[in-house]
Amino acid sequence: MTAVARRSIRTWVVGLAVVIVGVAFAVALLVRRAAEQDARTTAARLLGCSAVDVKWVSLGDTEHWRVEGCGMRGIMVCEPSDPGCFIVPDDG
Repeated sequence: MTAVARRSIRTWVVGLAVVIVGVAFAVALLVRRAAEQDARTTAARLLGCSAVDVKWVSLGDTEHWRVEGCGMRGIMVCEPSDPGCFIVPDDG
C-alpha cells in the first residue's frame, strides 16, 4: 500500500470519527434541551407560574432540578416510581 493511500485512509477514518462525535454531541444537546423543557413545563404547573427557571442538579433514577419562579424556589424531585413530581421549598 502506498503512503498516499494510507494517508487517505487515515484522513477518512479521522473525518468519520469527528462526524460521529459531532452527531453524538448534537443528540446529547437535543436530549438535554428536551429534558429542560419538560422540567420547565412541570415546574410551571406545580408552582402555578409561567415564568420558571430550571437548572439540572442530577439525573438518574431520580431527577433533581433547581427551580425558581414567581418568588418561590426549591428543588423539584421526579421519581419514576411515582406518577408525578414534587417541589421541596428552599428557605434561603
